[in-house]
Amino acid sequence: MSEEIIVTGENITQVETQSSDLSNTITGTQVNQLMLNGRNFTQLAALSPGVSNQTGQDEGTVGVYGNADFSFNGGRTEYNNWEVDGGDNMDNGSNHTLNVYPSIDAIAEVKVLTSNYGAQYGRSGSGTVEVETRSGTNRFHGDVYYFGRNDVFNARNFFDPATDPNTGNPVGAPKFKKHDFGYTIGGPVFIPGHYNTNKEKTFFFFSQEWRRDLFPGRSSSMRFRH
Repeated sequence: MSEEIIVTGENITQVETQSSDLSNTITGTQVNQLMLNGRNFTQLAALSPGVSNQTGQDEGTVGVYGNADFSFNGGRTEYNNWEVDGGDNMDNGSNHTLNVYPSIDAIAEVKVLTSNYGAQYGRSGSGTVEVETRSGTNRFHGDVYYFGRNDVFNARNFFDPATDPNTGNPVGAPKFKKHDFGYTIGGPVFIPGHYNTNKEKTFFFFSQEWRRDLFPGRSSSMRFRH
């Protein structure tokens, strides 16, 4: 009688021997499972050591109302480099906002480089954030999602009057509605009997997201495509 015990390790962080950069990688699974208030991927940068959120926002907003002010190891917030699939994503006019905010469901990986990275990440003297979007596979896949908030679930401010002094009608919570919905779809591109019949090349991935906001001081509507 003999007994053999085999111990294997999976997803173990390996020692980086090819470069001296200090970085942190957030996988697609982590991106999807982490709860982000506002569904703004830039919030993930704060998970890396030495990075502090300087946006001044409790909820990560996107579009013209958002900003990407993060300090990497004490560096200036406007000296960062943000890239999507290798392309420059920083609004170079302001150096505070991004040109594109990919949907959380369309992101495959986020890599945050804080220091000692290579010359290929030039342009900026502070941190670099690399976003890799998802791609299609040899099988069709996708999802549909909706996230919402509504004032019917909010309580009235304790110090607000219970009734309107002019009409006498009850006063409820201020109008507050947020709707975030969208979809993703990906798969192979093929023509049966003519092209890519084995579905081993030429893939596509598409995502689209809408946001409808209504609350005191602002009403907005935004749409994002990838």
